[in-house]
Amino acid sequence: MPGQGISWVRVILGGMLGLAIATVLLALVGPLVAIRIYGGSHYQIVDSAMSPALLTGDWVLAEPLDPGAVPPRGTIVAYEHPKMRDVSMVMRVIGLPGETVQMRGGAVYIDGQRVGMEHLEDHVIANRPPARRAPWPKCVNEPVEIDGACHQELWRTSSGHRA
Repeated sequence: MPGQGISWVRVILGGMLGLAIATVLLALVGPLVAIRIYGGSHYQIVDSAMSPALLTGDWVLAEPLDPGAVPPRGTIVAYEHPKMRDVSMVMRVIGLPGETVQMRGGAVYIDGQRVGMEHLEDHVIANRPPARRAPWPKCVNEPVEIDGACHQELWRTSSGHRA
């Protein structure tokens, strides 16, 4: 219309809205693109083996290790199942190259030395049917009805001990 100028307020607000949308999209999609470009992968947690650190349904991003690199003890890693090539595993490192890791009588041993463990308060989850290819959660208070309180033991290494 003649006599009306450009509304700079609208232009500025429109630009700010566009910038906000672009920032949110970049924050959500950017890490996935970056991981894919540099050879990483993303994984969905399908069981409760790593709970409460990682919960069923969580997504994690993993970056590849340099050839010959050894992740430190306690690091969470993703790897291909040794027998089922189409299955990825996400677990915590407890043994390092050259070490012998054993379970004897419910205790963990590294190179023949028992790893000191401290029992923490049980983690409680709802006993629900598992995701694809996953077992039911292991409950120390079995049997547990569906949607009942499933108690899972939590342990951590005692200070001054390996693992």
